[in-house]
Amino acid sequence: MPKDIKIKPISRTVGKDQVVDEIIISFTHDRELNICYPVEPTGKYGTFCMWLLLKFCRSGNCSRAYILIEKLQSKPNRTN
Repeated sequence: MPKDIKIKPISRTVGKDQVVDEIIISFTHDRELNICYPVEPTGKYGTFCMWLLLKFCRSGNCSRAYILIEKLQSKPNRTN
């Protein structure tokens, strides 16, 4: 995980058989992230909105999980 990662919960919606979380994630791309495929560090600072949808079956186990990500902004380099 990036050193300066910030995770801000926005909302949580709970239904009978599903949970939806909306969160904002910000970080500097200072290391290789093996989320979907490896990408060399760019040094750019980015902010993303992420929605997590978990569906449950009758036994209470997670039957499906969906992750949606939208890039909100990126900056060339972050100066601290």
